[in-house]
Amino acid sequence: MLWTALLAPLIVLTPFTTMAQYRIEDYRANQYSVPAHKRDLWSVTNGVVEARVDNLIAFHSRADQIFSTRPVAPSEKSAPLVSSSTAIPPVSFSPSRQMTLDQWMDSHPVTGLLVLKGNNILYERHQYDRTANDRMLGTSMSKSVVGLLVGIALHEKSIESLDDVAEKYEPRLKGHPYGQTTIRSLLTMTSGMNYSEARDVSELWRRTAGQSMVSRGIGSVKYVTNRASPQGQKFNYNSVETQVLTLVLIGATGKSLSDYTSEKLWKPMGAESPAFWMTDVVGTEAGFMGFNATLRDWGRLGLLWAHLGMHKDKQVVPASYMSESRACLLYTSDAADE
Repeated sequence: MLWTALLAPLIVLTPFTTMAQYRIEDYRANQYSVPAHKRDLWSVTNGVVEARVDNLIAFHSRADQIFSTRPVAPSEKSAPLVSSSTAIPPVSFSPSRQMTLDQWMDSHPVTGLLVLKGNNILYERHQYDRTANDRMLGTSMSKSVVGLLVGIALHEKSIESLDDVAEKYEPRLKGHPYGQTTIRSLLTMTSGMNYSEARDVSELWRRTAGQSMVSRGIGSVKYVTNRASPQGQKFNYNSVETQVLTLVLIGATGKSLSDYTSEKLWKPMGAESPAFWMTDVVGTEAGFMGFNATLRDWGRLGLLWAHLGMHKDKQVVPASYMSESRACLLYTSDAADE
């Protein structure tokens, strides 16, 4: 089965995009710095956490100035990315319209766009006072990072089997349905838990990056309490699954998610810049959405994926794990459509 937590859209290297018909000025998303009252950056509408439109750019590229974070150290020798003289020809967005990437960027409120072919940079542009040094909020691409780390932990025997249940590595889940959920079901988001992403994800956000003093750490996932169907049978996109995997990784490795990311992924793949995870008030990382990195390092992560976990002559993530997740992409896509 496809590891859904592994296959969030890594190849999407535009960390902040909105509807094409709007310019940045049209919805006042022109505040590039963090306001004095940081909580003014977001609101809750119909139970869903949203960045306020007049601070969207700061919300998605200044998280270290807003939330509690843990650092992720980069490699001492980064993988080189080389600017290429090859120009990308105009792209057809419809049968009757072609645009260069510069024209497209001029007409779309995109903070940054990077196009790589191998280690060659075919196109790179940042807008709205942002540069290549700014670290972009990964949102659900963060799930891919957690999924990769599960594969590494499995290879190193910190996790013995994907069919182990979560409580084996996080005993505080004993007595809770997630405690008896297998790592395989968590990766594929087939736990069968009664969860709606639209209805329930804001509570998860509040309990983690939202800095709740009441529910944190293990309490971040226990609010989802009922299993609606047998696990392993039906796909349901569920961010809590990745947060449970985060707790499993911490328990299995004995390390923070941030340290494990740095040691097993960020340094081995040749990341150039420090990254960071957003955390709750006790320092537990928000694995389902809270990874922040520069656009170029997101690109390096995409190259690692494209090369089946290989960087140069080093297998960073087991190739068999990467291949299995790739092979079942169509299966999960079909299941999601049904």
